Amino acid sequence: MIISACYDDFKVVGNNFIAANRANTWSLLTLAGRLLPLTGLNDVNEIEGVIVFAQSGKKKLATANQLAMLANGVELNDDLVFDDVVAFSKGMLLVRNGSLEGIITSDLVYSVPLDRHTLTKTSFGLLEKQASGTIVRGLAPELENQSWHQVYYHRDWLVLQREGQLQLYNIPAKKMAAQQADTIWFDRSLAFVKSNLETKIHLSANRVIDLSTDSKIIFINSRDSVQFFYTENKNKRTVFNLASGDILFTTDFELTESIRSDFFMAAKGSKKGLLARNGKELVPVEMDAMILNSSGQISLLRSRNFGLFDLDTQKFIKPIYERNVTMLDKEHLIAFKDGFYGLIGWDTKPVTEFEFVEVVPWAESIIWVKKNIQWMLLNFRTEEVILDWIKNFSWIRKSLEENIVRVQRENYYGVISNKKGLIIPPTFHEITNLGTPEIPFYFTEKTVEEADIYVVIYYNQDGKLVRRQAYEEDEYERIYCSSR
Repeated sequence: MIISACYDDFKVVGNNFIAANRANTWSLLTLAGRLLPLTGLNDVNEIEGVIVFAQSGKKKLATANQLAMLANGVELNDDLVFDDVVAFSKGMLLVRNGSLEGIITSDLVYSVPLDRHTLTKTSFGLLEKQASGTIVRGLAPELENQSWHQVYYHRDWLVLQREGQLQLYNIPAKKMAAQQADTIWFDRSLAFVKSNLETKIHLSANRVIDLSTDSKIIFINSRDSVQFFYTENKNKRTVFNLASGDILFTTDFELTESIRSDFFMAAKGSKKGLLARNGKELVPVEMDAMILNSSGQISLLRSRNFGLFDLDTQKFIKPIYERNVTMLDKEHLIAFKDGFYGLIGWDTKPVTEFEFVEVVPWAESIIWVKKNIQWMLLNFRTEEVILDWIKNFSWIRKSLEENIVRVQRENYYGVISNKKGLIIPPTFHEITNLGTPEIPFYFTEKTVEEADIYVVIYYNQDGKLVRRQAYEEDEYERIYCSSR
């Protein structure tokens, strides 16, 4: 047993002490259970490595070593008593006494003495605002020795104002970028500095662009965050990387959108195209329309004909087909020509004849095709017909994991999966899924009309027979019709 006396509550403070509460009054003990000579404590906490105990409406500070010495009879220093103490940053505490504020370290040393000022924490350090001006602390020694009439910051930049002059300071590089400016403003992460009728764009501490009076800055739209911009002067557009400031290329085309970080939608009048990161035309700026799909392909339209561009492989199908070209797999595409569908490769050579009314992907090398009002399941590589004379099919499940359809062959129904093959042969008058698309459970029925007999067979998702039962007509109606 460490503490034999009974208390209402305990908590560990700073990994070095035990605080014990009785009747809303706290006591502080060592981990060995020795009571420290501190009385009338309203609360005890650890903040940034410092023990803070509230007593008589004030907050006193002590280190773990000082409290350990207190156990040996050495009294605490009563100089560090405040109205309020809060965590400021790692190893730092903000302390207040009335209108006085200061910063003290976890070693109980003032880094900013108590004074009548306002302290504001920033990502780069501390702004100390006094009646005489603002001091920037914790960033660079040369800034701490100066007082500024006004200080404000934007992303990587500080704007410092004094005696009517503006200065621009780059925070990451800890370097003054511009010392005498008339006006400074920001757009995205760019800093614009105007001085003596000249405008410069500061991309970083060392990267500056001179902007002529007749030039424009245009940020290139993106579906994610904006990464690029261009300067426009006399229809010449120079593209820059927003983060690094590097020049990518110069072009005559308008740039309407960046895709990923490697492609640019370009336009000239009403015509559209696609440029690479180096400005090369990947899709000629001759298209009437371009639409990016979720799979990373761009559908192309020119003179009412369709083509395709794949962003990953940078393969290009010229717009010569009558309908949208779609991907079947990485090597094959579904195209429409002369009134029929067929398969082609990326080299546009036909893989099948153009003779199908519809084509539906099914499994690797296997497709559903409709020809002469019937569907068939075709292996297009071997030209083998796997299943034919199908009037129609309907989806039970359509997902990346598995496709399952209910097929109708003449007047009979069956079930086929692209993973499991033929689950139920098309020999039944009716098939209903009583389960879910993910876990089907099949109800099948055959009718013997001459005897008015209905044979019902239940199958699980793998096509395994679960139950077989024969019913006469009145019995069958009761089990089949949910309204009875």
